[in-house]
Amino acid sequence: MEYKTCSKCREEKEITSFYKRGGKRSDYNHECKSCSSQRNKEAYLKNKDKIKERNIKWKKENKGIVNSHTAKRKATKLNATPAWANEETIKNIYKVAKKRGQHVDHIVPLINSTVCGLHCEDNLQLLDPIDNLTKGNRLYETSHN
Repeated sequence: MEYKTCSKCREEKEITSFYKRGGKRSDYNHECKSCSSQRNKEAYLKNKDKIKERNIKWKKENKGIVNSHTAKRKATKLNATPAWANEETIKNIYKVAKKRGQHVDHIVPLINSTVCGLHCEDNLQLLDPIDNLTKGNRLYETSHN
């Protein structure tokens, strides 16, 4: 197993704890994934308003792309909803999230290179927006409610 020392936390970790960068097989980020994630969270919180404004502007200028992504997401969600899913419970989860200012996250992502999850109540969790945006469509072994 190959190891590397993180430039931020100074811990020696397995190479799989670092993001690859560039085209070379041996080229990895200088920060580990956890430190990189923390830095990105801090940068987002520091520049939240600027980022939101930039995103709103981009969405207005790229309505076709946004509509395409939205349609694809809706189709995926419909295809991933089993007949036995409790629609009322799912709706309530979304209502609670809206009241709390949280995001609804699919624990096992609907689209992932390894596995595709279902759109059902047992695969949903509430996350703070920053945590959900950081997670993306990655599959985490442990979830946080």
